[in-house]
Amino acid sequence: MTDDLPEVRHGHPFVMYEMLKSVPGSMSEISGSMEDFRASFLRGNLNFTGNGTAYHAAAIGSYFLRNSEKESRCIQAFELEKYENISGTLAAVSHSGKTKSTLDAMIKFRGKVLTVGITHDTTSPIALNSDVHIALPNRDLSLCNTRAFYNNAIAVMHISAAYSGMDPGIRKAVSDISEIISSCEQRVKEVVQRMSIPDHIYVLGAGPNYYCAREAAQKIKEATHIPAEGIELEEFNHGCTAVMSEKTLIVLICTDTVEQRAMDIIRGARHVGSPVLTINGEADDNLSIRTPESEVLSPLYNIGPLYFLAYYLALKTGVNPDLLRFDDRRYRDYDNEVFPPGTH
Repeated sequence: MTDDLPEVRHGHPFVMYEMLKSVPGSMSEISGSMEDFRASFLRGNLNFTGNGTAYHAAAIGSYFLRNSEKESRCIQAFELEKYENISGTLAAVSHSGKTKSTLDAMIKFRGKVLTVGITHDTTSPIALNSDVHIALPNRDLSLCNTRAFYNNAIAVMHISAAYSGMDPGIRKAVSDISEIISSCEQRVKEVVQRMSIPDHIYVLGAGPNYYCAREAAQKIKEATHIPAEGIELEEFNHGCTAVMSEKTLIVLICTDTVEQRAMDIIRGARHVGSPVLTINGEADDNLSIRTPESEVLSPLYNIGPLYFLAYYLALKTGVNPDLLRFDDRRYRDYDNEVFPPGTH
């Protein structure tokens, strides 16, 4: 059950907006507090786990370890509990510290690996059941978590940097992202004002931006109640095109690596009539933002404009983005059914 419902507001600014606008200060505080993190207590391979936004944050924050000689994996918590085996260290990421399958996965491996809980609540089950707990400040107050994503991703990035001895450029990324959050909002508002409300949204990304696409789609669904799917850029071309229409919005996250294939998709969408919005691309609607030197950092740069897209689409559709539809008893009952009290 989702125990802590946010303050109910009836118009802009909703809590989600205030959380997003507070990201620069929160992210700087987390990064500053973790700059001296020491990884000497970590044991063997480093494995991250989580669900939803926490999982996306862990995948993005640790993605640069793929270029390291260190062994690391990021596994969705239910998959880890039911199907996987690991050794070394398990770092479980959960904003609330109560997420059911994340806790279940950690308990499964307790005593077999070193367990590290990364949460915003020192009294939560994950905090109390982990060998080591890393407490993050600045809890997110909207159910549509944005600040929590950045907090978790930056924390995971610092842990991964200390573990590997590699710094992907965290300090500069924090500074750049703060500037992006402050500067991109007006452009997103203008794009949404021109936009017809779509029936379906696909967010496309590749490499590290696959997880950015998944996170953006999750926030669009939560905030607007419009069906949205985050999918790997090339996989989109294998089946999804059959359901495209003039009411399908394609959101395409572009980088130098995928530039040519992205242009193919943009040209193809014109034949069907599906509108395309790009991040740093060449579609009719483009959100151009600063890009990092390393592509592994780009999801942290790209997600901010996509969060604003979810927020302003929610305003356009007349939806309160904070509540995840829990003001409708049916959806609250579903949540209570799948998450027993104290587990979400």
